[in-house]
Amino acid sequence: MIRCSQSQILSLSPKKSSLSLLPALHDCTQLLPMASVAATTFPSMARPAARGIVAGAAASTVPLPRAGVASPCPTARSLGFAARGTDPRLAIHVSSRRRAASASAGSRLARAVATMAKKSVGDLAAADLEGKRVLLRADLNVPLDASQNITDDTRVIAAIPTIKHLIGNGAKVILCSHLELDYLVGAVSNPKRPFAAIVGGSKVSSKIGVIESLLEKCDILLLGGGMIFTFYKAQGFPVGASLVEDDKLELATSLLAKAKEKGVSLMLPTDVIVADKFAPEANCQVVSASAIPDGWMGLDIGPDSVAAFSSALETT
Repeated sequence: MIRCSQSQILSLSPKKSSLSLLPALHDCTQLLPMASVAATTFPSMARPAARGIVAGAAASTVPLPRAGVASPCPTARSLGFAARGTDPRLAIHVSSRRRAASASAGSRLARAVATMAKKSVGDLAAADLEGKRVLLRADLNVPLDASQNITDDTRVIAAIPTIKHLIGNGAKVILCSHLELDYLVGAVSNPKRPFAAIVGGSKVSSKIGVIESLLEKCDILLLGGGMIFTFYKAQGFPVGASLVEDDKLELATSLLAKAKEKGVSLMLPTDVIVADKFAPEANCQVVSASAIPDGWMGLDIGPDSVAAFSSALETT
């Protein structure tokens, strides 16, 4: 007889005369006749008589008295497996999984199913979307003819229901897609003139390489983000409590000089939105880029700068 306990299963090894120790699955606690295990796992090793009584022997399991165990594990036959040639460990595994699923038919199973379920855009209602920004990545790659006309708009049309659903439920949708690599390489290495680029970010130090590279290719370079205050301070403007990289002031000065040397129109915002603190309830105002009050911090470009940047881009 072989005892199948919570911690281990003993079974015959075809390459060794001794018994091998195998990890148990879940909490199977039963006694299996040796002939059943041997004939089921290794039919050729069992005597004909033993092979013939496998089904009956395997079915006659005797549960060990143990707290919390109401019934023995179903055998291979009761699970719908053919006894001959079936590894009893598989039957035990499937059996224990079935019992676990049945025992968890309540809240635990519900939580597991809920965790595994994936939501689609259609599952999102107004309560989920109202007033929120949704970044939607859409596959808008479409074939174009020699005149740059779209020859197949299937992907564009397919994206419309999703976009309408989001907007209809109060979301602000931001669409993004990707361009084929050849287009990007061509746009930078052999651009149509005039060629403009916009660079933003909080730090000049993380954009040095990008700015220097673009100064070799661009006709117009528009700068925004927190980095602009380092450029302002480098020119002697007051910046209040704005974000500044004091150790990059010389770098900012050199980039301004390089742009002038290359004939690149490097545009900084002429007005900025400032606040007295970084908080939703902060007091805000629009001021000239050269007149940021003490204790106030610049947070965004102003309306005059938006208009100037837009006009510059319209020339490209």
